[in-house]
Amino acid sequence: MYKSRIALLGLMIISIASCQSTTGTTSYIQSSGDESIKITQLEDNKTQIGETIYFGVDESGISSEMISVLNTQVAYLKENQRQSITIEGHTDEQGTREYNLGLGAKRSNSVKAYMVSQGLNEGRIDVVTYGKERPLSLCSEEKCWKENRRAVTVIAGGFN
Repeated sequence: MYKSRIALLGLMIISIASCQSTTGTTSYIQSSGDESIKITQLEDNKTQIGETIYFGVDESGISSEMISVLNTQVAYLKENQRQSITIEGHTDEQGTREYNLGLGAKRSNSVKAYMVSQGLNEGRIDVVTYGKERPLSLCSEEKCWKENRRAVTVIAGGFN
């Protein structure tokens, strides 16, 4: 009886740990014109601006819900002309490595194309794809997969 309770407890801990998020540690708000923008210091010494852009399954097009998020990022970048950015494209764990690297590239390039169409200089924007190699959430369930289908805008060289 005692051993079965310990085993059950161990399974619960593993289950909870497998769905943990691997996001950054520090967040604060910086004013940008009439709007506020979230600035997040990520664990890997990068700085994310704005909220994350999320995508549907096997999609690289920007949904109408994500346009306002991108517009906030564009407004911030127009006010901070010296900052260059990198857009990171990510996917969930489903599919082959090669497919997901291609899909991640399409996602980051989709975000870049939108930002350029809104007046940002293309030379300030780099793109990179990580495919499924850098998941935000670790579990093999839809709730984690949808968090991993994303594009993240990070300030090149960190935040000053």
